[in-house]
Amino acid sequence: MIWRRRSSLVVSYNSTPRRGLTPMTLLVLIFAVGIGFVWYQVFSPLFDDPRDWAERERAFRGSIHEILKGSSASPTNATNLNPWPGEMSVAQRTMVSRADAEMARGVRLSVRYHSMNYPWGDLPGHLAASADLIIRCLRSVGLDLQQMIHHDRNNHPDRYPLHLWSSRKADKSIDHRRLPNLHAFIRHFAESKSVLSDSAEKRSAFQPGDLVFWTPGGGGAHPGLAGMVLDRRDDRGYPLILTVTNEDGWVSDYHPIHDWPVTGHYRIDPDNLLERFLEENPSAELLPPGS
Repeated sequence: MIWRRRSSLVVSYNSTPRRGLTPMTLLVLIFAVGIGFVWYQVFSPLFDDPRDWAERERAFRGSIHEILKGSSASPTNATNLNPWPGEMSVAQRTMVSRADAEMARGVRLSVRYHSMNYPWGDLPGHLAASADLIIRCLRSVGLDLQQMIHHDRNNHPDRYPLHLWSSRKADKSIDHRRLPNLHAFIRHFAESKSVLSDSAEKRSAFQPGDLVFWTPGGGGAHPGLAGMVLDRRDDRGYPLILTVTNEDGWVSDYHPIHDWPVTGHYRIDPDNLLERFLEENPSAELLPPGS
């Protein structure tokens, strides 16, 4: 009797069909996967080295840009490029380092008016237009364009396209941020370089720290976008630039110099630029940071 009971129990157990996952179990699994995905995408980067995170973000944005725009370059082209750049100066390294810091910060586009202190005033660090990125990079080598453009604009107003704005009155919060003013200043005091990039030699003439101005869409008497050349280039040999565009909405470093028509290319030597500025503005008193 005992043996038969055990057999019946065994038969009864084996004959019971296995039940599948219940809807509640599926919901729990989906929820767990979702939590894991959110953790990986949002919270895990907080524990990464910021430079590693910025590099991954840079590679991701660059790949998206190439997919959307298309590229005719073959993967082997990069190995045939001439060495570039050469040994960089201290000023070049400093400006490129500041550009990388702007990238790591994830600066967002802002073109509205911001009231700011003077001198060395700035809008909130997470916001910028393309002119603000240039201003920040040049401040890293001791040049405060807020002060310099203010003095030069007052002393030499004929250099600046003041007719573009309804008021010709000086405004320390916005004059240096207006791209036509910034371009007028850089064009006068920096070293002008070729705007052409239709050969490997001409492309290599764009050096890290150089400032570039463009007219997106073509036409126009004044540039609509500015950027700074970085120490890296794409697989076709075009140097990449730091800028922020209306289309991107965020600071970027994956646009090559020829993405828009180049209307200005300038080299910055901080000491020479400052010396020339003071020669033409001898009454200008430039205050140090924290003044």
